Amino acid sequence: MGTLRAFYIELQNPEGIFSAGQIINGRLVVELDAEMNMREISLTFKGLADVHWTETQTNSSGDTTYEDYSASEMYFEHSQPVFGEGGS
Repeated sequence: MGTLRAFYIELQNPEGIFSAGQIINGRLVVELDAEMNMREISLTFKGLADVHWTETQTNSSGDTTYEDYSASEMYFEHSQPVFGEGGS
């Protein structure tokens, strides 16, 4: 039975920053060293955002305080079969 040598996605936009409604193009690369039995390959797409910042405040006596803020938001998550039982 074969072993997996490489499994990655090459995007035409390698920066990985996308705008709403933009089409994302790329290709899935799967390299095996021999035949391998598999039922399915599926990709899961996630749209999410993470933000973090620090605010600095100095009071009238010269003391400095730091306040950290952060947030995360999930916009979507979708799995798509690309090979096998659910794919082509």
